Amino acid sequence: FARVRSNAASIAAANKKALARILNSKPALVGLDTALNVIPGMKKDLILHAGPPVKWTDMCGPMRGAVMGALIYEGLASDERAAEKLAAYGKITFSPCHEHSSVGPMAGVISASMPVYIVKNEEYGNYAYATMNEGLGKVLRYGAYSPEVIERLKWMETVMYPVLKRAVSHLGRVDLKSITAQALHMGDEVHNRNRAGTSLFYRTIAPAVVLTT
Repeated sequence: FARVRSNAASIAAANKKALARILNSKPALVGLDTALNVIPGMKKDLILHAGPPVKWTDMCGPMRGAVMGALIYEGLASDERAAEKLAAYGKITFSPCHEHSSVGPMAGVISASMPVYIVKNEEYGNYAYATMNEGLGKVLRYGAYSPEVIERLKWMETVMYPVLKRAVSHLGRVDLKSITAQALHMGDEVHNRNRAGTSLFYRTIAPAVVLTT
């Protein structure tokens, strides 16, 4: 019983410390780059995925679809069948996003060529990385990998990413904590309902987009 109480006290202390770090953190968008250039441990044959460690054989359908789409997007596989074979026969390494300071929404994955946002925690000095949102409909994070999905990802890489990178570089930083706080007051829950946050972000970077395009 004494040991249980001791563990409970340690857990409570750890939770208090974790909450304090969350509340004190100051996230800021400081740039964009490709995953291979900035994500710790990223490699060309590595796919980062949402959730805990998992083998290909144990992945759910949407995550398998996202992996296959990523392999086609990277040019490592020519089609669905080739991508499935490549993933199933141990030619690709899988690792959780969180073990590489990154995040993957839903069944989301990150591959080497994907553009990512670079977020710095200005209070503690650590960094995090996230892919750009594909929008709604047929998207990789839901396991879709049809030609239109790959085409959109390529457009994001070749058109959208350079524009946003120049804009953020021009601004130097974007205060994400301030945008998050304002979005919450405007009715967002800053997860799936993010219209206010999107509009605030757009309003912040639009002048820089105009000046750098």
